This record gives sequence, structure tokens and C-alpha cells, in this order.
Amino acid sequence: MNLHFRFARNGARRTLLYLHGFMGQSDDWQQLAERLGSRFNHLFIDLPGHGKSLLKEDETPSAETFFAALQDVLQTVEVSRVTVIGYSMGGRLAMQWLVQSPQNIEAMVLESAHPGLITAEERQRRWQADQALSMRLRKADFDFRAFLRDWYAMPLFGNLQEHPQFARLLERRLQNDPRQLSGALTGFSVARQPSLWNRLAEWDLPVLLICGESDQKYAEVSARMQATNPNFKRVVAPGCGHNVHFENPEWMARKVEGFLEKG
Repeated sequence: MNLHFRFARNGARRTLLYLHGFMGQSDDWQQLAERLGSRFNHLFIDLPGHGKSLLKEDETPSAETFFAALQDVLQTVEVSRVTVIGYSMGGRLAMQWLVQSPQNIEAMVLESAHPGLITAEERQRRWQADQALSMRLRKADFDFRAFLRDWYAMPLFGNLQEHPQFARLLERRLQNDPRQLSGALTGFSVARQPSLWNRLAEWDLPVLLICGESDQKYAEVSARMQATNPNFKRVVAPGCGHNVHFENPEWMARKVEGFLEKG
């Protein structure tokens, strides 16, 4: 598996590794990275099946193959430890990577990220839903633009469609190939992820949890995560839904900067 990546080496001590969410791409982080500036090195990854990290025909990625490819990227850019900034799917993968390779991660910023489903019943329901969506993405007559408008109308995104840059976000999403997204959804479904709720209390590295106040589901999830490990820092973005780094990158940059200065 080959991952497309960009690396801005600024001669800084700390490298920030950005992992985007489902249907995203590495460019999603540009506004946040610009505000964080040259005090950090910035490593941007296109997740498998997204952007320019293309899957082979009928290839289904896994967390394990992704982590192996990620190690290759770190070796290429000659970086051994990173601070991971992970959003949604990217945040889930960051937590799984921490369990597998704790030596590579010095801190984590988890934006709207879930540690996993606890019961077999929850995983089965989610698997059925994700498989139905995966099949829909592969249909020849799939209307991607209409799908995206319905997707971003979900309550967890708040008023995202009213954002002045929403049309630009929509066009960026349309650059993805729905069939590639289908493979990524199958491979990285939360239904296939082991629950990490029982691991949270073990983590002693700095962790910042970010959620939007309009995203009730993930506001509750992040509150539960902090209750499990009181050393986690948690902040709630006013007026934002699920996608904080898009809706208010300036606010998020301030919170990340403050967190890293103390960490």
C-alpha cells in the first residue's frame, strides 16, 4: 500500500501528523496548519481510498496495512515520533495506532473521534449499515453530489451547510472516487475496530479531545472519554458541529497551540 503524503519540514522539534476523516483528504488541514505555522513540521496523509492514496481494484485496506504504510512514510521523512491530529475516522485510526505503536506517538489531538463500539450487537448493526452504504457507493448511477448534501445535513454536522466555504468543501469531496471510498469504508468501519474504552485509562501521554457544541453525540463521547481518563484535556468549540477544523480553524489552532505548549 502506497500512501500519498506531503511533508513541510520547518526545522522544528515537533512534527504534526494529520489524519483526516471519511471522504476527506490531506488538503482539509491546510487552514489549520497555516495558523499553527512554522513552529511545527507538518505531515499530511491521504488515507487509503482517499485523495491520491488509491486502492487497487477490489482492494480492502485494514488498520494493520495502513499502519505498516505509515511506518514507511515516517522512515522516508526521517521522523520517529509525531503528535497526531486525527479527525473522526482519522482519530479512530490514531487511537488504534497508539495501541500498536506507542513509541511513535508523543501526543494526540482527537477531534470528534470514537474509541469504538462496545457490544457485538452495536458492531453488527453498524456493519450492516456500512455495508449497505459501501454497496451504494459502487452503483453505476450513484449521485455523489446529492449524497454529500444529504450526508452533511445530518444533525451532528450542525449548520455546516450554511458555512460560507461549504461549496468549496463540497467540491473537494467530489474529487474522491466513490468506489475507492467504498473500499475504505469497508476496511475502516468502526464495526471492525476493537473497542478501546478499556484502554483509555492506561494512556499517560498528553491527549486533547475536541468536539463541537452542536454535535451532541460526540460531545457526550468525549465527555465519557475524559471521565475514563481525567488527565485528558477536553474543549468544546462554540457554534460548531462535527467538523471543527473546517468550521473554525482559528479557534482550533489556538486550542492546539495552548495544549502543545503545556505538553
